[in-house]
Amino acid sequence: MLTITRGNYIYMNNMLREVQKRKPLEGLRVLELGQLLAGPFAGVLLAWFGAEVIKVEQPAIGDPLRNWRAMHKGTALWWYILGRNKKSITLDLRHPIGQEIVRKLVTHMDVLLENFKPGTMEKWGLGYEDLRKLNPKLIMARVSGWGQTGPNARKPGFASVAEGVGGLRYVTGYPDRPPARPNLSLGDSLAGLHAALGVMIALYYRDIVGARTGHTICAELSASAKVRNCRESCRLALILAKEGSTSSSAAIATAFSSD
Repeated sequence: MLTITRGNYIYMNNMLREVQKRKPLEGLRVLELGQLLAGPFAGVLLAWFGAEVIKVEQPAIGDPLRNWRAMHKGTALWWYILGRNKKSITLDLRHPIGQEIVRKLVTHMDVLLENFKPGTMEKWGLGYEDLRKLNPKLIMARVSGWGQTGPNARKPGFASVAEGVGGLRYVTGYPDRPPARPNLSLGDSLAGLHAALGVMIALYYRDIVGARTGHTICAELSASAKVRNCRESCRLALILAKEGSTSSSAAIATAFSSD
């Protein structure tokens, strides 16, 4: 029979408090390569929940996001959001020395995030097949405009184009007007969200299911932009249309005046 003494109770209570202070992803190590929105958005989602995210930036220049759009005290407001909770270092990934440092870091990482044009990491000798030899348990999340393979893979990926191809722009706005742009980067943020979700699924499969091996995960801006629109249009051959501030699929979805 287990006897709980006052000393044991205090010790167990203190241990419980320490566990409760820990964030869910504490202990997870992530190496973030790439810049601007989609890849760094996936990284900041993991960092918010306690992952140790080491962000690699260009020497002297840094991530262009630092100087993007509205500024506050010399720093872009976007950087305050997507750069938080990360540890930044600078490496020239085009130089063999920078590439070798990445290889050394990878041996200590659980996850690598990147959002370069497909083929760039392979050109540098940092593709998944190269890195898995150094760390078989590595999970590599790759965010791009059109996927890693296929006829459009090597084309530059921009959220505005992906939102158009994915149909998101087509169904946004009023019927009697041209398609409208949502005033936020939905293509980038949705792709980053899917990348972070893919990382968590791969981690579960590796550590809980017991696969004990890493995986590569691909998140596409174009696929992320169309995923919410394609179900009805593909299955029932329906052409979705702009409906302004109303919705034909829900009774209470219209914007009403509060006056």
